Amino acid sequence: MRNESVHYRETLKDKECGKEIYQRKDGLYSARYYDKTVKCKKKYFETLPEAKNWLADARYKERHCIIVTAPDMAVDKWFDYWIGNIVCDFAPNTKRNYKKHYKWNIQPVVGTMRIGNIKPMHGKEVLNRRETTYAGLTIRQTYITMGNSVQVSSYE
Repeated sequence: MRNESVHYRETLKDKECGKEIYQRKDGLYSARYYDKTVKCKKKYFETLPEAKNWLADARYKERHCIIVTAPDMAVDKWFDYWIGNIVCDFAPNTKRNYKKHYKWNIQPVVGTMRIGNIKPMHGKEVLNRRETTYAGLTIRQTYITMGNSVQVSSYE
């Protein structure tokens, strides 16, 4: 059996595995790439097509600036990342408004929740809590802040 797997490994040429994919001694395929921050992203797969698909998806997301968050990340941590890295070049007044609406309207409802647990009903709860005390424009700005921050985190 061992000779068979060694022979199989020897017959795989780098061209067949693809760029940045190789087969390990235990038979698993390792796919890796470097993101824009030159951080190595690596994952192991049982089949070559799985490795190629993951690598192609990862490169696409990197090229098109699709931000993928961990589902267990807290909304507060995501908002801090979003305000500091994604909208960092927005006008100061816009960022100040985003922070204000998040702190007073969104954070009390979903701030400690995990991104993966956010559902549309939570957004509705945020808006319903403000309906009796705020003007329509303020509620709309809160809605925009939710759409531009919390919901952006779920795109994959």
